[in-house]
Amino acid sequence: MASQNKGIGIGPEAKSAPRGKNHLLVIAIDEYAHCPKLSNCVKDAREFIEVLTDRYQFDPDNITTLYNAEATRPNIHTRLKKLKGKIGAAGTVRRFAFCFFGV
Repeated sequence: MASQNKGIGIGPEAKSAPRGKNHLLVIAIDEYAHCPKLSNCVKDAREFIEVLTDRYQFDPDNITTLYNAEATRPNIHTRLKKLKGKIGAAGTVRRFAFCFFGV
């Protein structure tokens, strides 16, 4: 079966580097009001961010985090609105990732 590119441009056949910036929103919660405390969500989120910044050109200035008590519905909504404004211009986004660590 012949290899298929599927338009993602990750192999040697990629003609140019993708344009735009990578943006990331990470929410991690270890401390819930009505559940037992978790021990690795925030740690895992920080390690995930480290991998993305070290290997995949995610600029720390374009990474938004909400940990534990910061991760409220109003704060999440506010951060999403800010991100929408930041990445709304055409051609400015290469990748957008949303990650949640918790229950």
